[in-house]
Amino acid sequence: MKNVKDQISFLVAVVAFVVATISSGFGLSGGTSTTDSTTKQDMTHLSLEKVRAAAFAAAGRLYGLQFTRRSDVSVYQRDVAAWAVSDADGAPVG
Repeated sequence: MKNVKDQISFLVAVVAFVVATISSGFGLSGGTSTTDSTTKQDMTHLSLEKVRAAAFAAAGRLYGLQFTRRSDVSVYQRDVAAWAVSDADGAPVG
């Protein structure tokens, strides 16, 4: 990837895919009881908070990005969060 904006866009797309996968129950429906229990166990381990923390940590290690939750930004739903993204020097990115 050529620049930081491309890298952030890619990271956001990956996080969005993972979140959509988790919230849809991994696309499994009508499975056996073993599949259902495995899915519930996987969903417990892959909570949104854990996935987000891992994605932000990976972005920090790979690209030096830092994420700060913005509680001063209005959001359209209480489950939505706004984040400020900065580089390793603290300069805003994006």
